[in-house]
Amino acid sequence: MRSVWLAASFVAMMGPAVALGGEIELSGALGYNWSPHSIATLTSSSSPFDSRTDTLSWDGASFDPAPYYTVRLTYWSESLADWGFGIDYTHAKAVAKRAESGVDDTYSWLEFTDGLNLITANVFHKWDWDAARVYVGGGAGIAVPHVEIDTTAGSIIGETSTREAQIAGPAIQLVAGASYEVFPGVRAFGEYKVAYSVNDTVLGGGVATFSTNLVNHQIVGGITIAINDGSGL
Repeated sequence: MRSVWLAASFVAMMGPAVALGGEIELSGALGYNWSPHSIATLTSSSSPFDSRTDTLSWDGASFDPAPYYTVRLTYWSESLADWGFGIDYTHAKAVAKRAESGVDDTYSWLEFTDGLNLITANVFHKWDWDAARVYVGGGAGIAVPHVEIDTTAGSIIGETSTREAQIAGPAIQLVAGASYEVFPGVRAFGEYKVAYSVNDTVLGGGVATFSTNLVNHQIVGGITIAINDGSGL
């Protein structure tokens, strides 16, 4: 369902962009992602409102099903030379290293593997040299993680299980990359992305909240296709 919604959003954007003039690119990539340590807080939603704060280590699980991937639709304006605007969907991942973090007594499952989903609106600037291109960009949007958290009977909130996607908070990202036109209208690209997301989630139907802010580093490679200009972008 998420993929259908994303495709529909891309199609909805294409019409106005073509009417304004300019070029549209559709990009897809796989890659490797990882997150450094983060501070996480579990808080009971009922009296006595107990809370527990831990420092968590994370594994990106980039190549486990479903693997890390990112999809982007970019519109390069005719009137604003070398400036582009895009919608970016990133399926990043984060699995807590529970034993290493010392939280096995509280969590029997703790991850965002379906995934740490980020949707951002972005602005890009590019520099072209014949078939080569370098670009940078940044944007903001929302984090929609698929919350997969089980707490133990010995935790401050008792035994709970949560398996659902939630709109968890704002997200921002920065992008730097390079591409090369290998065929007319087709580019191979590689880039580095870093995203920061606020993940304020609800557990067990409202019995508690789990909050952590994650930095997610991404190294990706993929293909860009010009979908409204066969001469290449």
